[in-house]
Amino acid sequence: MTYGEAALAKHTDAWKIVSEVMKVVYGRDDHALTPGERHFGLINRLIDEVSNGGFDQYFFNGGYAEVHAAREALVAVGASRTAELVKQAVTIAKLPDSVPDDYDYAPREGQTAKLNQLDQQFYDMKLESEEVYPRLVEYLQKHAGEFA
Repeated sequence: MTYGEAALAKHTDAWKIVSEVMKVVYGRDDHALTPGERHFGLINRLIDEVSNGGFDQYFFNGGYAEVHAAREALVAVGASRTAELVKQAVTIAKLPDSVPDDYDYAPREGQTAKLNQLDQQFYDMKLESEEVYPRLVEYLQKHAGEFA
C-alpha cells in the first residue's frame, strides 16, 4: 500500500488526507518528487502563503519563482477557480512568463490594493471543502502510484 493509499484509507476528511500526504512530501528533496507530489507541494505552499499574508506575501517570499508551476498544478488537479485567481494575481503583479534567476519581486504603485482584492476572493473560496482540497484528493485517488 502506498502512503497515498494509506492516507485515503485512514481519513475521510479532505484536509486530513492532504495533511497526511504533505507530511511525506515536505520531507523529500524537490528533485526527487513525482509529478503528483510536486503538485501537492506547489499548491500547498501557495495556499499557506496566500492564506497567511496574501498574494503580495507569496510573491515577496519567493513564490514568484514557482507561481507558474503552481498554477499549472492547480489546473492539473482540477482547481480551475483558484488557478484563475492565480492567473489574475500574476497579471496584476506583472510577473514575467519565464522568471529570470536574478529577478527580484517588488510591488509596483497601486498593485497591492488590487492584489488585496484578489486576496479577499481567495479567502472567500471554500478551499478545504469545495475547491482545492477535494480536487487534490480526487487526484490522489486517480494517481495513487505517484505517492509511493
